Amino acid sequence: MHGEHSRIAIIGGTGRAGRRIVEAALARGLELRSLSRRPAEFLSGRPGLASLAGDARDADALAALVEGCGSVVLSLASRRGEDPCFERAVRSLVAAMRARGVARC
Repeated sequence: MHGEHSRIAIIGGTGRAGRRIVEAALARGLELRSLSRRPAEFLSGRPGLASLAGDARDADALAALVEGCGSVVLSLASRRGEDPCFERAVRSLVAAMRARGVARC
């Protein structure tokens, strides 16, 4: 799979489910861009994976992430005591996807 619209953006690629998604996609030869607050070592230097540091509530970070991608995978979770960010992240993500013509989530 090649070309800018075959690229997949993933938000939360360092979490429990996100890591599995990343591993499965890379095993299939897919090209990924991942946004995580704290990109883990497991994301760095992986062929087919571009890792971006950022927060899913940051509209600018989401816009940069989805640029040139054809689809988006959202794998977010909140931990106890953290400010839940899911609703804000989804709103910002949908706006970024619309602005850049990304139709699949």
